[in-house]
Amino acid sequence: MPVVSTSRGCPHACRYCAVIRIAGRTPRYRTLDACLRDVREATRYTRKDIAIADDNFVMNMRRAKEFLRGLIALKLPRDYTFMTQIKVGALADDELMELMKEANFELLHVAYESINQATLQEWGKSHSFEETEHSVRQARKHGLRINAMFVVGGDADNEQTIRDTTDFAIQSEVAAMQMWILTPLPGSDVYNQVLAEGRIFNTCWQHYDCQHSVFFPKRMSPSRLQIAVRNANRRFYTVKRMFGRSPGNRITYGANAWMMDRWMKRYAEKLRRVEQGFYDDNGHLISDRLPSRQATGASPRFGPSEQNPIAPPPF
Repeated sequence: MPVVSTSRGCPHACRYCAVIRIAGRTPRYRTLDACLRDVREATRYTRKDIAIADDNFVMNMRRAKEFLRGLIALKLPRDYTFMTQIKVGALADDELMELMKEANFELLHVAYESINQATLQEWGKSHSFEETEHSVRQARKHGLRINAMFVVGGDADNEQTIRDTTDFAIQSEVAAMQMWILTPLPGSDVYNQVLAEGRIFNTCWQHYDCQHSVFFPKRMSPSRLQIAVRNANRRFYTVKRMFGRSPGNRITYGANAWMMDRWMKRYAEKLRRVEQGFYDDNGHLISDRLPSRQATGASPRFGPSEQNPIAPPPF
């Protein structure tokens, strides 16, 4: 899929995100002429999808609308469809939604992150669950599809949070759901926190893909988090929902989820050995049993070595 980037950087400070350490907090923008030239070039290589790869397409709303008007003026055949990442609150702008529909945007990747208000506050997110619900109605009103993206495993999350999130995605009839396991990416505030608390048990970089549990959550064990996400995928991407009426993008995303299913189960089985003795009968982390990095210099229970008991996923 051809990719066009129109900007770099993000002014927000989500605690789990490393983008601001990679690309900076100050947004930088390419000229609209250069961006539209890239789109025209991309049409040489595809007859279907083009991704606008900005971390936040609507950092500058006025500019985003100018770019959309430029796309519309190109008068591309309707074979070409676009997708991009967009923040929740932007879907409330009817003019933006109308321009995106006219420019032939098909799929919006929306970073809902959580339906748990405590988790949103923990991560520094500014939107509310009410805005999340409104954004789904707005997309449906304007004929746009949503890929609902969630991150689970925060300190306020438990297995019920994951079940409730899946229920919301199913009931909202979003086109696709991507459920990411909270991963302490180096450079993020979450990484600094869990590292200082001695909660990271896996430093194997191959597993830092937001699909492997690599640190001890507070309200559920790593294996239970892993299985809960696996079950969420199985519930959302049933055969009926993937291949029934108007499946949209579910076939592509669902096929990916089912390819991960077997190794997620195997990984969870190995996690049970790692987490033994660290959780009480209610599934809550016993913090006193964590190694103190400051006091002992203790290393993770396994890392990127030949002794690492968890093999890389079979991609």
